Amino acid sequence: MSFQIIKKDKYDSVIEKLLMTTYFIHQLLFVFSSSELAHSVVTIEKIADIGIILTFSLIILADFYYFLRGNFSIKEIVIYIAIAIPLLISFMNYRVVMVLVNLVAISCFKNVDVKKAIKLYIIATALGILINLLIGVLTPYTFNETTTRYGVERVRYGLGFYWVTFAAHYFYSLVFIYILYKKKLNKFDYTWIMIINVLLFIANDTKAVFFYTILLLIIEFILNRKFNDIFYRIFGVITTISFVIAGLSSFLLSYFYDSSNKFFVFVNKILSGRLTLMHRGLERWGFTVWGQTIPINETGNTIDSSMVNMLMQNGLVVFIICISFMTYFSYIAYKTKNIPVLIALLAVAIRSAFDLGFMALQFGPVVIIFYLIVKENNNYAY
Repeated sequence: MSFQIIKKDKYDSVIEKLLMTTYFIHQLLFVFSSSELAHSVVTIEKIADIGIILTFSLIILADFYYFLRGNFSIKEIVIYIAIAIPLLISFMNYRVVMVLVNLVAISCFKNVDVKKAIKLYIIATALGILINLLIGVLTPYTFNETTTRYGVERVRYGLGFYWVTFAAHYFYSLVFIYILYKKKLNKFDYTWIMIINVLLFIANDTKAVFFYTILLLIIEFILNRKFNDIFYRIFGVITTISFVIAGLSSFLLSYFYDSSNKFFVFVNKILSGRLTLMHRGLERWGFTVWGQTIPINETGNTIDSSMVNMLMQNGLVVFIICISFMTYFSYIAYKTKNIPVLIALLAVAIRSAFDLGFMALQFGPVVIIFYLIVKENNNYAY
């Protein structure tokens, strides 16, 4: 059952074009806002922030139009309200809108050409990376980091971004969304992806993302070239529970971290000291049911796990809701044998445990992935 206030469809194509254009600009601005130039020059940073807010506002207006068009069933509305209430409560305690952005995107992109939206994400993100690289070459606003690892001094290049890992993270997002778009990579794809992956590793020495990308290519090759039903089932089950595993492992390892335990010391070394910072953060601030505002960035106690970050700042309820959503998406992809979507979702889970990206629209539009599943497999729609 659904209702319809606006019955004429003459504005549908206009609204879809507006939504797609807005989404493209929104993503491009997000990538640009990660540049050292935007981070260093207050005026440019404010302009980028205003642009992000304005484009998000237009997405909300498009969402409202589709609501009035009656493209929502009563069941959908009940589900959205049930999810929105705890999100809004959390938002009042911790005013970060990323999860709310995803909720709005879920509502919008179910009404449009989802594959076109994914293509726009790829173009906008790639263009944003190139713009930031160009800025890094042509302006003095270039962040580089000199550190010592294993007794050897190294220089990590920001490549135009205000943090050295961002270029690699955005590229990683491009890879798994590109796999989703192409469905099956060819020899040329493997070649250019690995060349860029190696060059980024040499420039910014981001080990985790480098190996994440290689792992994705290996999984994609096996599933699409050497398909085996037993391997698919194992891979599908792992992907289905991957968000639960990622959430629990990142929290438990951080919470119970013991600097005198050889196992924890070994894992912490592999994770470049992340467990120390995450344990310190949990020890200092803990987590609440509905979220809290805590000065993580101001203290320099970086929490690299986006899952632990969400638990500490958005709260337990929002954390459980998001884990449940992603597990449900993964289950649908597994049951319908949607290999590219499975790879994309596993990519998000892998990175989310000890890096950026969980429920972050700019690092991988997981909600758009969901509607791609729904449109290709109507039996699993609401």
